[in-house]
Amino acid sequence: MDQGFAVFHFSTQHRAALQVNFADATFTPAGNADFQTEAHSGKVRVNVLGGSIRVSARASTFVLTNGQTMEYD
Repeated sequence: MDQGFAVFHFSTQHRAALQVNFADATFTPAGNADFQTEAHSGKVRVNVLGGSIRVSARASTFVLTNGQTMEYD
């Protein structure tokens, strides 16, 4: 997805390795995680609602945890 809004809920119940490609970033949950992503006009925002995720974007990697938000363009 290159533009729009999405909410993701991941559960480790099935023990599958999961990741989401959104805009120019890859989001990988660490265990159970809930997060929302939004991309409009080249600006990307991710907000972690629960758990933690690893964000890989623009040759950098970040870990975001519950309540943290990251924005970039």
